[in-house]
Amino acid sequence: MKYFKVAFVDTMQHYRHRNPPWIKLYYEFWDDIEHKDFQRLPDVTKAHLVGLWLLASRTHNKIEMDVNWIQQKISATEPINFNLLFELKYLIEIKDIQDPISDASNIASADASNSARQLVQNARPETEREKKKSHAKACLVCVCVEYFDIFWDNYGYKIEKEKTIKQWNRIIKSGENPKIIAEDCTKNYNDWIESSGQLKKYPSTFLGPNNHWKEFIKPRHDLNVKPETKSQNDKALEEFLKNANERRKNGNVAP
Repeated sequence: MKYFKVAFVDTMQHYRHRNPPWIKLYYEFWDDIEHKDFQRLPDVTKAHLVGLWLLASRTHNKIEMDVNWIQQKISATEPINFNLLFELKYLIEIKDIQDPISDASNIASADASNSARQLVQNARPETEREKKKSHAKACLVCVCVEYFDIFWDNYGYKIEKEKTIKQWNRIIKSGENPKIIAEDCTKNYNDWIESSGQLKKYPSTFLGPNNHWKEFIKPRHDLNVKPETKSQNDKALEEFLKNANERRKNGNVAP
């Protein structure tokens, strides 16, 4: 009976020694040069690999080579390209299968460990709730990455991205609507900048603690008001100096 394991499962595993409700799937697989093999996979095979990662997380990364069972477990409607996945080392054959006695010993040990963990969880149920709460917040930020990308492109002034992301996360965690910020606020702000002639703020400042973005949830009514380039005091001083110079030229003022 043959078994195999799936590469990278350890980096995706959040819960240890139990049935995980989710795994961590990193975006680097789609844009990091180190994962160019993954990026070149056919889309169907990418989806199958994600399903195999999920299956591996629930089988302690030891999957029996039963094609029909695997396809059923990951809900595959098309044949899985096992040959390609083995060739690219995403699937790795397990050669040193333990004997039944050793397996039975491991199962007994795992059961004892599970019992001990269950006692800890029963004694501290709030810990698990806190993890779920933290997970929910993390998911919210991850989901809103797509809206941050829209904001970043729409805003146009691409500077201090790391600071901008920190301010973005702060806003999203407070419960604000990312779609409004990414689409409505940026459009209204860009329209106002173009019409008013004002200098555009850094994106981190626009999203910063002063929440300038809130001023542009709706279009500004002063779009056509051009800012005064000089204050009244500056203009008065210029006029005074101009007149003084003319009087000096005409000899009305002593040098």
